[in-house]
Amino acid sequence: MLKDVKEAEELSYKYDIPKEDVILISLNASGLNSDLPYKRVRFKLRLYSQPQEVFYFGIPIIRNTPFYLKNNGLFLETQKVGDCLEVENDTCDATYFRRNDTVLVLNSNSRSSCSGCAFCATYRQDATDKFTLDSEEKLEKCIKDLFTLPEKYNSTRPHFHRPLSVSTSISNLYQISIVTGCFGSEEKASEHIKTVAQYFCKNGFNGELLYIGSELVSKKELASIKERVPNFALIFSLECFTRRNELLKNIKSRVTLEDIENVFNYCKELGISRSFTYIVGLEPIEEIVKGFKRFLHLIDRFPIIQIFQPHWEEQKKLRVLDAENIEYYIKVRKEIEKMFITTSLRPRSWENYRGLWYFTFGNEKLGGIRI
Repeated sequence: MLKDVKEAEELSYKYDIPKEDVILISLNASGLNSDLPYKRVRFKLRLYSQPQEVFYFGIPIIRNTPFYLKNNGLFLETQKVGDCLEVENDTCDATYFRRNDTVLVLNSNSRSSCSGCAFCATYRQDATDKFTLDSEEKLEKCIKDLFTLPEKYNSTRPHFHRPLSVSTSISNLYQISIVTGCFGSEEKASEHIKTVAQYFCKNGFNGELLYIGSELVSKKELASIKERVPNFALIFSLECFTRRNELLKNIKSRVTLEDIENVFNYCKELGISRSFTYIVGLEPIEEIVKGFKRFLHLIDRFPIIQIFQPHWEEQKKLRVLDAENIEYYIKVRKEIEKMFITTSLRPRSWENYRGLWYFTFGNEKLGGIRI
């Protein structure tokens, strides 16, 4: 991985991307050394070279890395490159906010209880989500607590200032994002989405309901959801194009790429916005390019492309050999830019805290909401 700031500057010149992007890509791929008693740490980061911007990160604590956290400073080898703000243990939370408090991420099915995908370490995080929100009554209690007792969840996570009423707060939401462990069946996932929609709509929600998962595969269930949730969007947790039996748990690996193509075609026919998640580091670049070209014409928003983060030494073996080198990630970034540069689709910082883009996309500056 990246050795020092000097190498970041050299790669910046070689590939014509900001050195800050090189550093942040490498931070996500390399992990962070720290004396903190956590398995994973989250924080806001302000780089000295770009002090006007603050990004958010969740990084595994790992020993063999050029990055380390000391006295709330981020160091790349011996050079301090930024300040880490609001440093805390990265727990698996039930709910939290993004996009300047206008997106509610709802982990309503105890994501920390889900395991099986080889690249995932969520189940190893300290869990604050050991319950399910499988009824309107449970949702009601959770949301009231969240809006009136934010410290019960995570007081340093971005959250609303205390509102006058729950309905007033819910009506301000741009999106509710259901990001959760597998339900076990398409029918259960579908019913849960409808339950969530019914509760929030009754309380003044008029935004987008987004589901990130892999269990919605039939036109029948997608149509049923669309009928009840007009502003519904799907992010399919695709994750990888090859090695699917090796890397994914059974319930996900049995969904083929052909199945996912069909899902996107159903969504297109039904007027459902759609895209997918992908994890960089598990496949050769040529397979990544091939896979993205296969799905590019089927989606209408930029994929959530995340860097694979090994949480222990053994997990590093899941990487392809080229992914041990920082230039692999830069080359993947450049290849994806080629495919999307003529479209209107762009990555959004608030949607992805371990992506390949921070300050630029191609020759365009990337701004907007970060957290």
